[in-house]
Amino acid sequence: MILIVYSLFGTQNMAASTENETISPLLDTIDILNQTNTTQKEIFVARTDGMLLSYSFLLLAALLCVYFGSYRSVIRKDKQKSSGEKPDVLTTKDGN
Repeated sequence: MILIVYSLFGTQNMAASTENETISPLLDTIDILNQTNTTQKEIFVARTDGMLLSYSFLLLAALLCVYFGSYRSVIRKDKQKSSGEKPDVLTTKDGN
């Protein structure tokens, strides 16, 4: 920390009192930013209803994507057949 103060002010010949006066507010600010007050720690506990809600929405979103993607694929294949267009087929040559 002292090296940072020295590099900020460009001098290394500071008196001890000046050094303490300069570093003390910086250390206080760093403590506030880091919230190092260890007397009041709060522990986050996930509740069951919140977890149930989040996991159900994840499952619903995944299933909807699979359903609509499959539905669109079937519709596209039917349109290709009805229009006489050759359906998209992957061959061994495409896989290599």
